[in-house]
Amino acid sequence: TDFALQIKNCQDVVVDGFEFFGGGIVVEDSDNVSLRNGLVSRNVAGRPGWSDAEAGVRFLHSTNVELTGSVVAYADSLIRAEACEGVLIEGCFTYNPRGPFPRGQHFQTWEFDGERSQDITIRNHYSLTDFGAPGPFDVMQEDAMNFGMADNILIENVLNEMRGAEFGSSSGSGLMFEGRSTGRVDGFTSIGQANAGFGISSGSVVSFDNVLSIVPQSPTANIAGFAWQNAIVTLGENIRLYGTKPDGGAYGDWWTGDAIVSGVDGTVRGHSNSLDAEAALDSVVRPPIPDVGFELPEASDPSEAEVSDA
Repeated sequence: TDFALQIKNCQDVVVDGFEFFGGGIVVEDSDNVSLRNGLVSRNVAGRPGWSDAEAGVRFLHSTNVELTGSVVAYADSLIRAEACEGVLIEGCFTYNPRGPFPRGQHFQTWEFDGERSQDITIRNHYSLTDFGAPGPFDVMQEDAMNFGMADNILIENVLNEMRGAEFGSSSGSGLMFEGRSTGRVDGFTSIGQANAGFGISSGSVVSFDNVLSIVPQSPTANIAGFAWQNAIVTLGENIRLYGTKPDGGAYGDWWTGDAIVSGVDGTVRGHSNSLDAEAALDSVVRPPIPDVGFELPEASDPSEAEVSDA
């Protein structure tokens, strides 16, 4: 049960309407490949560790590839792109990565044989990790979305949600830029993410507009947003940051380490159990949860989530 579908050394390929259970998809050394309106659910219990063959959808050394209108669930990392140019993820739902570290992402990009990725767009996307969901599958998330050694990243209208952070990993951010990555974020919401809502590090250069980050009131929660390690960050319009402590700092709404950050004074910052944070949470519109290959437990219905859990 490695990959159910392998597309290698191909061009001009469209796969529209697919369902794969147990195995994933790999697109390698190919150009102009479109995966549309499908489901990959690697719901195989008891797999030890992680490997390159355990991803849900993996794009490797390819150009002009896209995954649209699809669902990916229960893989070590759900979607991966390595040494790729021109990647589009649009209108998708990802659910419960399984890890372990260094996997455990909804989306992950990294260099491959020294080659970086570039021109990556994630748009109209919903990622959900639910540590409290009963079932036979282990769940382990690190960064929900990790961009390492990649250029020209665009994030638009992305919702990242973690439930039951007290039961899961205490590390990882909702959105993480590292390895001198560059990008722009316009429309990102992170709710309940353990450790941090979003972070920028190791020389990455990123601008942000229209961001809402609410970290949970739990022992594992850390900070709504941070920048360090020579990052260069611009916080623009409509940035709302709600942390676990009202005084900022390492466990608060925003923290700047060894970084250059502009726009912090123009952000909205506060405590994540404040009335303002509750009102912001109430304003979040969650898309319907699609089928992930088996019946989701009732507790995973977003309409039943309580403000105190966010």
